[in-house]
Amino acid sequence: MIFKELAPWVMFLTLVLTASIAIKIKKVDVLCIDGLIATIGIGFGLIITELNYIYSNNYMITLGPLLTLACLLYLRYRNEILDDVKPNFNFKKKH
Repeated sequence: MIFKELAPWVMFLTLVLTASIAIKIKKVDVLCIDGLIATIGIGFGLIITELNYIYSNNYMITLGPLLTLACLLYLRYRNEILDDVKPNFNFKKKH
């Protein structure tokens, strides 16, 4: 299969995986700054995936789906990822 024939399948699989992961995302996780940035990343990933249908090459065909799925998985497992990171913002008064 050449990449032009593979692009519709990649688009379909990306949309199916996106829908199945997005169902489990809570609205609270999207309404924070990192959630909004991840949502923008999902949008850009879907745009790149759609552009692969017009212009397909072997380098760009995986970039869009990977960006989309990485941002979706971050939103889905955001609380588990951020549980390990405990920022310490104890500033002195002069700061």
